[in-house]
Amino acid sequence: MSFSIGLDMIDIPRIKKMAQNETFLTKIFTPKENELFNTKKNNKYQTIAGNFCGKEAFVKAAGTGFSGISPIEIEILRDVSGKPFITLYGRYEHFLDEHTVEISITHTDSSSAAVVLIYDKKYE
Repeated sequence: MSFSIGLDMIDIPRIKKMAQNETFLTKIFTPKENELFNTKKNNKYQTIAGNFCGKEAFVKAAGTGFSGISPIEIEILRDVSGKPFITLYGRYEHFLDEHTVEISITHTDSSSAAVVLIYDKKYE
């Protein structure tokens, strides 16, 4: 793979309903992601939806779907400037040794979207 791209979008009301189930939050998101969500006062569900989309966009770009990786093995946090970044665990833990993964997340009041670009480090 030289590079690939994945895109996903979801309605905020749908993710808000799903997030009412604590099992959903702990099965899909890491403890650090759940900590991040709990720091959000005004846009908690937009952040949850953005992370959900980011995970979906990653597996689309990787070409595996969730049959190759569990959502809990994909962690999306923010750096000090607010830029999202991905950390991988489990079978994909060493994926970032050979690939660069870029993610962008956006939202409105009613929807969130994420795009992921993956490219081989040899092209940097």
